[in-house]
Amino acid sequence: AVVSTQSGHYGRVMKFLRVRQEVTKGVKYVQSPVRDYYVDRVKGELSVSEIECTDVLVPPYPVRTTINKVFGDYNRLVEDLEKHFQETEDYPPSYFHIDATFCKVIIPGQFADSVFRFLEKKGF
Repeated sequence: AVVSTQSGHYGRVMKFLRVRQEVTKGVKYVQSPVRDYYVDRVKGELSVSEIECTDVLVPPYPVRTTINKVFGDYNRLVEDLEKHFQETEDYPPSYFHIDATFCKVIIPGQFADSVFRFLEKKGF
């Protein structure tokens, strides 16, 4: 009796596998290219902000653009941003600060709109 239940179970599993094979016949799986970096959203929105720097003693306080929730290869993101700024800005930023501890990239200046457009165009 034990052998017949095992063979009955085996038969059902094989039938299931044949049906699954038939369903997926002709389906080709394409692996999407792996991204070098990723910028996550917070509640559906990209977290790009302009923050006034209060660590400077005298006003007017300079502004820094901060990109939050950055993961992956920060250097590739900075390279792509540099290229974007060279094409779109009259006065691109002279440096970028990578804060890997808090998953941020900080850019001196008011570039939130430009960064947002760049990230949207990249599909984030």
